[in-house]
Amino acid sequence: MEKLVIHLTVDELQHVINEAIRNHNIDHSKPSQSDVILKVYRRKELAELIGVTVQTINAWVRSGELPKPTKIGRIPVFSHDQVKHRFNN
Repeated sequence: MEKLVIHLTVDELQHVINEAIRNHNIDHSKPSQSDVILKVYRRKELAELIGVTVQTINAWVRSGELPKPTKIGRIPVFSHDQVKHRFNN
């Protein structure tokens, strides 16, 4: 592996650091993809949350009123995004 040695004055180094900071200015008020938490509901949780039975959730999936749940491993779950359109209309 090659090594590169660069000689900089303190002022030059400070300039390089300031430029790097300016070019890497990140808005930390917005979550990054790794910061996003996905809220998911199992059938029973979703039914309890909206005050219906699990059978109603199953009927809504069969009729297309709710999208089919996504599986995490073998567990079917509904993401918040999957169901919000159903209850925001």
